[in-house]
Amino acid sequence: MIVKIVFLNLVFASLLNPQVLIQDSYYPSGNKDADKIYAADRPSKQYPHLSLDITAYDPEFNKIEPGIYYVEYSPEFNLLLISDGQNIIKSPVYQVIKLSQKAHIPSANVAFIKDDKVFIIYKKDNLEVQSFLYLPKAVLDGN
Repeated sequence: MIVKIVFLNLVFASLLNPQVLIQDSYYPSGNKDADKIYAADRPSKQYPHLSLDITAYDPEFNKIEPGIYYVEYSPEFNLLLISDGQNIIKSPVYQVIKLSQKAHIPSANVAFIKDDKVFIIYKKDNLEVQSFLYLPKAVLDGN
């Protein structure tokens, strides 16, 4: 009888507020930080994830397929490093802007696509890094 009451209380609590049971163990997306595709994946709190919907290339003609990648800025080489946990693509940086306000949540997004290039904006701490990748057409045309 007591087990039945406890079970019913848990069921009703989860129906009224479903976040109570998973509040501490999951991120809002439903993925735990421990659940990674590759063992070399970086935590999203420190390394922002970039979602690519198109195929692109770096200047060395390395192909990057559509998917989700983690991104890191390398100030020593002035490159944006895009990785799936196994391969690293080097994206050239054309502008680094020092922000007046700190970006508390790192982010990496495709800003826009223009002139056969995919422009990427990466923000972390007080830096905004602007970079690009090439579309397949630019690689085939030799631009």
